[in-house]
Amino acid sequence: IAENAREKYKADEQDLALQEINAALLQIPDHKNLLSLKQTLEASFNPNSSYAKAEKLYRGVGGPQNRARAAFYYKKAAELGHIQAMNDIGVAYADGDGIRRDDKQAMEWFKKSAKLGNSEAMYNLALGYLFSDVRNTDKALPWVTQAAEKEYRPAYMLIGWMTTTGTGASANRVKAIRWDLKGMVNPISSVLHSQYRIPKKWQDDFINQYKKATNTGP
Repeated sequence: IAENAREKYKADEQDLALQEINAALLQIPDHKNLLSLKQTLEASFNPNSSYAKAEKLYRGVGGPQNRARAAFYYKKAAELGHIQAMNDIGVAYADGDGIRRDDKQAMEWFKKSAKLGNSEAMYNLALGYLFSDVRNTDKALPWVTQAAEKEYRPAYMLIGWMTTTGTGASANRVKAIRWDLKGMVNPISSVLHSQYRIPKKWQDDFINQYKKATNTGP
């Protein structure tokens, strides 16, 4: 087992090596060689390289796409302080993408990333306060406003909807129009849209509500 794990480690598959070691330690928890190898493996993780590995696995670059392995590396990078990884593992938790869906975990990671200045995480945190299983609409506006102030474009549309419907904000048609116009003059191209990491389920719920409020749905 130890030799197999070492081979996986040398092949830059630390996650698979660690998985094999952990499975073995369930049977023989005091195995000194395995415990030592696990310690070496854990110490080898780096936030930037773990994030880069996650991105390759997530997108299928240089090998097959594997969302479960990607989630492992996103989480590892996040635990080591990588700000964007905190957002991305939050998205994985929110969508159940490669990891068991858990809105509470998603919100905790978004909050950590948002507090460190990540505008995308600010938006996702606001979206979660509005559409997740742990929603709290009163907390959404401050975060989405911060995201908008950092010129994170999806935030304009969300604030427009909130001020149109009075959801988590005072209904104010003038403010709503102003934010909608800001969104219109700062359109999101397909290329830019593909780069966003936003929970699909929450965003879809928001878009459906937006269409109802603006009579733009089918």
